[in-house]
Amino acid sequence: MVLDGSLQVLTALYGVTGIVTVVSYGTQIRAVWRSSTGAADVSLFMWSLWSVGATIAVLYARFVTHDAGYLLMSLGNATGCFLVATLTAIKRAEAQGVRLLPIGLQHASLPCAHSEGATPAALARGLHRETRESGSNVPGGPRIPTDATISSVDVR
Repeated sequence: MVLDGSLQVLTALYGVTGIVTVVSYGTQIRAVWRSSTGAADVSLFMWSLWSVGATIAVLYARFVTHDAGYLLMSLGNATGCFLVATLTAIKRAEAQGVRLLPIGLQHASLPCAHSEGATPAALARGLHRETRESGSNVPGGPRIPTDATISSVDVR
């Protein structure tokens, strides 16, 4: 029957495009992570709205259709949307001086050991430049008191 063949093709296309869509969230996540402008060019409102829609799709797949394939695609979409929205919110907060990530995860703009052309000297220059510019004794962080000044801090 022709209709059965068409439904199989449609099902296969749905699966392939779903996988490609979920994998493609990686490019947006990478762009947000590397943003040096607080992800100002990313619409937090839209990614939040898509996150809500994807969550509703997860619930619909689970409780209405009971379709495992649809549920997996919906979970992948929801995860991607929430990651982009959350990272965008974190980048916006950091751009305003609010530190939300641990120190080691904040500096996507610094050369990484696995990035092209990153040598130990380049890594050291990047960390030195960062600490010198911020006045901090911790890369990207606030000035942390040394042992000599800790005794004078009132911790009540």
